[in-house]
Amino acid sequence: MSTKNLLVAATSAEIKGICGHIEPYVVTTINNNWDVIITGVGMVATVFHLTNALHKNTYSQIINIGLAGAINRDLSLVQVVNVVSDEFAFWGAENKGEFLSVFDLNLHSENERPFENKVIAPLQTNINLEGIQKVNGLTVQTVTGSATSIDLLLKTYKADVESMEGAAVFYVANQFNISAAQIRGISNYVEPRNRDNWKIKEALDALNHAVLPLIDKC
Repeated sequence: MSTKNLLVAATSAEIKGICGHIEPYVVTTINNNWDVIITGVGMVATVFHLTNALHKNTYSQIINIGLAGAINRDLSLVQVVNVVSDEFAFWGAENKGEFLSVFDLNLHSENERPFENKVIAPLQTNINLEGIQKVNGLTVQTVTGSATSIDLLLKTYKADVESMEGAAVFYVANQFNISAAQIRGISNYVEPRNRDNWKIKEALDALNHAVLPLIDKC
C-alpha cells in the first residue's frame, strides 16, 4: 500500500497559500509524501476529478481542504474545523411544503455503503487533528443565501457547516477504502447573502496555518 497522501481542494485560492500555483485537474506532486489536485467547484467536478486521480494513483490518505459557511452560530468566523461527517443536501423530492430525502422515499438505504444513518463518516486517518473542533457538514449544490432557504435547511438538517464538495470527497474516498479528513476555514455565516460580512482572506490564512504543519512545507 502506498504511503503517499493526496490533498484535495476545489479552487486554486484554497491551495495557493500552501503550495503556490497548481494547475487545475492535474495531479501534482508537492513533496515526497503528498500530491495535490484541484477538482473545481461542486459535487460533480469533485467526484469526476477525484475518481480519475484515484484510478491512476494509489494513496493511503486524503485531506480535503477549503472554506465553509457556518450554520451553527456557536462557531466563529475564521475558525478552522474538522468535518467528521457529511451529507448531501436536498437529495430527494419536494412534497407539499416539506422535503423528502431519497432515504425517506426508499430510493436508497440509509445504511448502504458509504452511508451510515444517512450521513457519510470517513475512514479515519492517522493525521493528528487534535485541537481542531469536530463538526458535522452539509454539502450543497447552491450556497445558502436567502431567508427561505435557510429556514428549510434548519428544519431539515442538524449540520454545523456547509460546503460544496465535502460529502463528495467522503463518498469517493469511502468507495475506494481510503482514509480521509476534511479541514475547513469558516469564511461566513449562513445568512441572507452579504459579502461585506465575509472573511475569506482571513479564513484562508487560518486554514493554511492549520494545514501546513500536517503535510510538510512544499
